[in-house]
Amino acid sequence: QTLKEASLLADKHHKQAIDQKTVLEAQAVAITKDLGALQSEIESLAKASLNKAACVEQKLVAKGVFDKRKELETAQIDLLRFNKSYQKEKDRFELAELAYQDAEKQANRTEMHWFSNQAAVLAAKLEEEQPCSVCGSFEHPNPAGFPEGSLDINQEIVDQTKELQAQQFNKMDASRALVQGCLHSVSDKEKDVNKRVIALAADANK
Repeated sequence: QTLKEASLLADKHHKQAIDQKTVLEAQAVAITKDLGALQSEIESLAKASLNKAACVEQKLVAKGVFDKRKELETAQIDLLRFNKSYQKEKDRFELAELAYQDAEKQANRTEMHWFSNQAAVLAAKLEEEQPCSVCGSFEHPNPAGFPEGSLDINQEIVDQTKELQAQQFNKMDASRALVQGCLHSVSDKEKDVNKRVIALAADANK
């Protein structure tokens, strides 16, 4: 009886061991399957992370290009504004230059008339039996007269036309300085625009 009980108990333990092995094997298969699913999920997450990183990088690149385009547009607007200012000051300079040239001609013409009248002015001051202030002669057989149509011009009028000429020159010179300043601004801005265009073209070729 004892041997039979021992045999039955051994069979029971053997069956329990087999059942436990079957359960463990099933659990192992389930764990392996879960690990496989987890690995696939990890790979999917890694891939998604890479895609997201690529998207972020593309967005950053796109934003950089967008910002550079906006900066280029701003620089081009500035260039147009500088060009308008330059043209405006250039037109003013040309007018100032013409005004100076007219003042110079008028001053030279006035001075020339004044010199032309000096002989007649001196002749009008000649007195009989008195020496000429120019040649010292006591005889004045043919004193100079004022040319026909000559203007009544004195030293004060000559000085006034010279002063006007000087004023017009100063205006022209100040206008020239403004034109040169505007031209310098245009040149610098053109270089800036060209540099930005080249930088954008380089980004497009990357």
